[in-house]
Amino acid sequence: MIRVTVGNPLELKQPDGTVLNTHVRSIEMILGAAPERACMPLLLGEDLTKADLPAGSELWFEAHTNEMIQYHFPASTLSTLTSQLFTPDGSGHLRFGNSAVTFLPASIDNLTAGALEFKDELTTYLLTMTPANDRVTLSVGLLGLKHDPVVLPQIDASLHQAGITFTRDA
Repeated sequence: MIRVTVGNPLELKQPDGTVLNTHVRSIEMILGAAPERACMPLLLGEDLTKADLPAGSELWFEAHTNEMIQYHFPASTLSTLTSQLFTPDGSGHLRFGNSAVTFLPASIDNLTAGALEFKDELTTYLLTMTPANDRVTLSVGLLGLKHDPVVLPQIDASLHQAGITFTRDA
């Protein structure tokens, strides 16, 4: 799960495409009658007004992790690699490997625009892809897991299962 703290920078993306930069000024926790009804209202920067938050606006956080692992795919094109690794499902989410799925609905294009949060039964991690002239890099950030011995072998197995040649930074 992404950790949000007071002072975190964020982007407010309005429906017309306007982007405003602000920050988290305060956080409140509200518990409902059931755990799935819990919510976390955020008080945003003092520079915003109600008019800056029209219906349909989105808040984008820059997620950070303490540990980033880089996978490198030589001589791969981004479109070929993404079609081998990620499968859109009927609900608008992306699937990766045997069990990981994006936390929020997402498209393949979102992988190069920023990090996507994937969850499986036990773990949460961020994935982002960066194309270069001679290779594509998949960055994996572990969220809330310092050195989980299961995540990297699971990702390695998904890549091997897809028949993809790669190297991984230690």
